Amino acid sequence: MVAACRAVGLNGDEAHLIRLGENALYRLDTPGVIVRIARSADYLPAVRREVLVSRWLERVGFPAARVLDDVEQPLVVDGHPVTFWYRINEGDRDATYGELSAVLRDLHALAVPDELGLERLPVFGRTAVRIERAIGVPEDDLAFLRQRGRELEGLLSELRFESPVGPLHGDAHTGNLIVDRAGRVASPSKRPVSAVVWMR
Repeated sequence: MVAACRAVGLNGDEAHLIRLGENALYRLDTPGVIVRIARSADYLPAVRREVLVSRWLERVGFPAARVLDDVEQPLVVDGHPVTFWYRINEGDRDATYGELSAVLRDLHALAVPDELGLERLPVFGRTAVRIERAIGVPEDDLAFLRQRGRELEGLLSELRFESPVGPLHGDAHTGNLIVDRAGRVASPSKRPVSAVVWMR
């Protein structure tokens, strides 16, 4: 994180860890930046897409987390893709379900440009990889999870969707919205635009 900040002219010495999970998120109080570090270079294609989607959403005026303007992103430092985001200063209340539904309605109405190269929603995502990498789980349980995954994938392939293809947020809940100090709702906060994908 410190090396990535230095590479773009930011001071990461007094960064605050916000979350360590799928990504590491750090807050820089000056100049109000969030540093997001992916687990490995395997995530680089997805991180590149996140940057493109963020810039597209900004162009169309959709209220979402924004990547820093004058920084070539993502950087890869020690095998980790790193991105820099403008920090949204939170207000004193949580988003409501009504606000969530309004944000999703507006997102679903957007026409996505072809150059973004968004893919169909991988409903099961990295589930198979996580099952194979699970530590301390009995083999019988792993076998059950593998079999159930195959069954569900088969059932999903039989579904037919009435809605047209368009953008979705793959982790839509009120905790992924943030209300700023002026009362404006932005989406997402902790997971910046990472899950905007195609799906029928």
